[in-house]
This record gives sequence, structure tokens and C-alpha cells, in this order.
Amino acid sequence: MLQLIQRRFQIEQPHHAFAAHVADFLVAIGHSQERPAAEWAGRYHQAYVRCYERFSQANPHFMENYALNYLFRTRFPYADAPGRMQSTIDPLTGSLLLVLHYRLLHSLLIGAAARYGDTFSSAHAVRVVHAFGRTIEHHVKFMDALLEFARSPDLQQSDGLAVLLKN
Repeated sequence: MLQLIQRRFQIEQPHHAFAAHVADFLVAIGHSQERPAAEWAGRYHQAYVRCYERFSQANPHFMENYALNYLFRTRFPYADAPGRMQSTIDPLTGSLLLVLHYRLLHSLLIGAAARYGDTFSSAHAVRVVHAFGRTIEHHVKFMDALLEFARSPDLQQSDGLAVLLKN
């Protein structure tokens, strides 16, 4: 997820609301160059358990609704290639794009939950989804980069997909 977030910032400085949600995510995982990635993973899990899990249990439909919206909006599994109407992508790549979108959004929601703690609510989550949609889903250059990432050999193998699905 960090690679994808970095790629989005390399393409163009995103909207400030999205940048703030990314900052919340980075703080939640304790991201720094001095800390090993294994420590980030542990902090990510702690933020999930301490802050996001309660919201997820109280609103189990939230991410389900996002996924359903994604399915209908993109004509899954034969989604249009980003920026190229009438050009479809294969079902495996379409599935990987769905998982990547889901994981990116989920990570940002965990970061927001860690930022707001017990006051994290549906209103906060909707703001994250809005910033995510505006900055990720509606940015053709990034969608092309995401498509390229989804087609990478590391992700096309079952191990790459399994890592995304387990997190």
C-alpha cells in the first residue's frame, strides 16, 4: 500500500484532504525510515484492533457497500480499462484492481480511526471515502499506474494476491 500511495504522490500532489488521510495512516503505523517494515505491520494491526475494529463491527455494511458500488461502477469483472472506454481488462486484473482499491481505502480508514479514536464515526469514514474517490478513482494517470501494478508478475501470482487478501 505504501508503494501505491507513494506512486500517487509522485504523479501529482493530491488534494489536501487525501494527503491528510495519508498522514493519519502513516502516523497510525509509525512509518519512518528508521523503523523496520515489520514494526509498521505490528502498529497497523494494533490500530486495526484498538481503533477500527469497533467501527467495522458496528457498521459491517460500510466496506461491503463500497465494494458493491465498485462492482457496479466498473462493470466488474470486465471493467473498462482506466481512461479507455470500450477497452476492457481481463477478470484476473479486474479482481486485483478491486482488491487494491479495497485495501487502499481500508488502510486509510484504519489510519483515520487511529487518528480520531473513540470518536471515529461514519461521518469520518464518509469523508475518507470521498477524498479517496476524488484522488484515486477519478485520476486517470494513477489508475493507469494501478493497472500496471496489478499486471506485475509479483501480484499476478497467487502469493501476491494472498498477501493483499490477508491484510
